[in-house]
Amino acid sequence: MRPVFIVYQGDAWISQSSLDVIAVATTKKNAVRLVKKHARIYGDKLSRDDLACLESHNQTQGREYNYHIDVVEKNVLI
Repeated sequence: MRPVFIVYQGDAWISQSSLDVIAVATTKKNAVRLVKKHARIYGDKLSRDDLACLESHNQTQGREYNYHIDVVEKNVLI
């Protein structure tokens, strides 16, 4: 079964209490695209390093507000 990708924005430490869901995507590529779109809409500049970190580690780092992508299987008890 294909997973879904839940995209969050949170504080500098990506603490669980700070995470806000900003998108749900069917692929990681779409999740990254949605982060770029969200950043553009809200005037948040993402560097190439930010995008590389997001693609390789599912999160940005070292920013005031960071993005995080969770990969979740559908129809599964947790």
